[in-house]
Amino acid sequence: MTNRTYKKCPRLYMPTDLQIGADLRLTAEQSHYLCTVLRKKQGDEVVLFNEKSGAFLCVLETAHKKKAVLNLREKIAAPQPTQPLHLIIAPLKKQTTDMVVQKATECGVSDIHFIKTQYTNAERIKLERLEAIAKEAAEQCERFDIPAIHALCDLETVLKSGREANWQLFAGAEDGSGARLNKTMIESSHVPALIIGPEGGFAPDEFKRMEAHGAVMLDFGPRILRTETATIVGLSLLDHYRQA
Repeated sequence: MTNRTYKKCPRLYMPTDLQIGADLRLTAEQSHYLCTVLRKKQGDEVVLFNEKSGAFLCVLETAHKKKAVLNLREKIAAPQPTQPLHLIIAPLKKQTTDMVVQKATECGVSDIHFIKTQYTNAERIKLERLEAIAKEAAEQCERFDIPAIHALCDLETVLKSGREANWQLFAGAEDGSGARLNKTMIESSHVPALIIGPEGGFAPDEFKRMEAHGAVMLDFGPRILRTETATIVGLSLLDHYRQA
C-alpha cells in the first residue's frame, strides 16, 4: 500500500467486491455526481471503498454522466470496521432527522433505531432517503461502512432487543437528574447504546421502563439541549470514553 494521501479525491461507496485491475461501471447517480456535479474528466482519480474490501485508488476510464467507468489501480487502505455503537431516537421533523442521521454517521454509529414514544412528533420515516444520507456522510467522513438504519418500532421492542444483545443503555435525562458520563461508567464487555427522546422529551413512565431495563441516565450539562444537539454530544462522549 502507498503512503500517499487522497484527501482531495472524491470517495464513493461501492458494496461489490473490489479488486485491483477491475473495471467497474458506476450507477447513474454516481456517474452524474462525478461527471456533472464534480466535473471529473477521463484520467482523474477517485477512491472506491467498502467495509469488506477496504479502499482502492481508481482512475476514471470513461467520463459519462450516466455510465461512468472506473478502473481499480491500487489498494490504499485495509478495511476498518466500525465498533458497535447504537443510537435509539424518536423521529423528528424531516430536516432535523436528516441532520441527526448525518451527524450520527460522522460520530461512528453502527446502528440507528427509530422509536415511537408518547411525545413523538413524526410517525413515519423514509428508510431509503435516510440510508442515502448515511451513505453520503460516510463518503465524506472517510469511514468504511454505512450505519444500519432500522425501521420504526415501539420503545419496549428496542429495549428488549438491547437486553438480548448485551447493550449497555444510556439515556439523556433532560430534567438534569442524570449523572455526568465518565470512563468508569462504560463496561467494555457491553455494546454502548444511546437513547435520545423526542422534542417533547420522554414521558415519566417511559423513563421508568428504560430504568427497568438497566438504562443509565445521563446529564449533558446545565443547559437544555435540542434533540439533535443532545445526540451529537452524547455520541461524542460515548465514543471518546470507550476509546480512552
